[in-house]
Amino acid sequence: MLNVLSINVNGLRERKKRLNLFCIFNRKKYDLIFVQETHCKDESESKAWSTNWEGNSIWNNGNSQSRGVAVLFRKHFDSDYDIKNVWQDENGRCISFSCRLDNDENYIFSNIYAPNVSKDRKTFYNELKSNLNRYADCAHIIGGDFNLVQNAKLDRRGQSEVTNDRTDAGHQELTSLCNSLHLEDTWRRRNPLAKTFTFSRGESKSRIDYFLCSKMIDNEISKVSILPCIYSDHDFIGIVINTDTSERGPGLWMFNASLLNDSNYIALIEQFWPQWSMTKINYTTISDWWELTKVKIKALTIEYSKSLKKTKIDINKLEQELSQLKATDGDSSTHSKIERIEKQIDEYYTKHREAFILRSKAKHILENETCSKYFFNLEKQRAKNKLWTQIKTERGEIKSGINKILNEQVNHYSTLLKSEQTNPNSARKILNNTSTKLTDSETISLDNNISLDEIYTAIYI
Repeated sequence: MLNVLSINVNGLRERKKRLNLFCIFNRKKYDLIFVQETHCKDESESKAWSTNWEGNSIWNNGNSQSRGVAVLFRKHFDSDYDIKNVWQDENGRCISFSCRLDNDENYIFSNIYAPNVSKDRKTFYNELKSNLNRYADCAHIIGGDFNLVQNAKLDRRGQSEVTNDRTDAGHQELTSLCNSLHLEDTWRRRNPLAKTFTFSRGESKSRIDYFLCSKMIDNEISKVSILPCIYSDHDFIGIVINTDTSERGPGLWMFNASLLNDSNYIALIEQFWPQWSMTKINYTTISDWWELTKVKIKALTIEYSKSLKKTKIDINKLEQELSQLKATDGDSSTHSKIERIEKQIDEYYTKHREAFILRSKAKHILENETCSKYFFNLEKQRAKNKLWTQIKTERGEIKSGINKILNEQVNHYSTLLKSEQTNPNSARKILNNTSTKLTDSETISLDNNISLDEIYTAIYI
């Protein structure tokens, strides 16, 4: 699975905001994060900001008040995948690169922030098309702030009817790009009539942030989402790409070293240890006691980690509730609920920010305060995935998941191979025209039970 997130942050210059967002990216375990409107002015500044992030990153800078895009990679992403062909425009609006994923396919990822000015937006999409057409045979994933809607009636609210009927400038150029590379709006494909928005300012709302993906990989995209972001006037947009559908076992359990910085976990172990250490005398050897000690600590750690996961699920529920509230027009009571939930979410991520800062500093010190290479060019190819990801039923429904696929296959062949009624007239005609028939003795022999001698003869021939 590859988790990709995109967000127009509307500026990263404020340190607290930057760290809170980085903390969110890290805790939700995204593999790739597309960031727009960083307001990062130069290389020295992006170098300083990147020390707050555990993994590698690519920055294409604008100025301190506008533009700027960045791609953040989760820790070790660049050593797991082969990243090549990094391309950046000259205006701080685009970063593209190629990446070979687990399924041994080559993908082109592009993070974009399209211009607000109509004329510039048209030029931007034409230049983007010219650049990406060099990789027309690859699968494309373009995410970011497109600064236009593709369907004014579905993707915009709060503006006049005249505005709702017009086509945004650059729409024709973007359509040409989509036709050229066979792209589609992955969220709209799954939500053909839904009115959900990613940008709001005052009473105006629109869906100008989305992912355009190659149609040929649509069955690999298992999830498309829009989630609220309390630190920007844009929402998060995300997709999950299923790059390896092979089922795997539970694997080898490994201790999560970050728990050593968790005061609650430390208190749990300190409570367990004194009483347990006194049980050594009950064991024949210290080695036996130590082996069971590891089992006990593992069980405690797993239970504690499950409790942390429940807390994380609660945050997800808060974010989903916030997303639903923001989608409605609402009254003063709704606005009060939105403010209350935003405060709860902010408190949660502020609480976890300090641990994130410590890990980032450790990474920075470990690398001797220098930016590590963007990529090691370590090629890690796996056997191409040949498992079915979807199946189309006789009723035209699309089903996914190994159990549903197997059940549908069983149903298909059960129907195909089931017994059918014979035509008595046809059967009689065939039998009457058969010249060779069994003798009476042969008929009696075949009607009798099979003898043991016949079984032995059949086995040993």
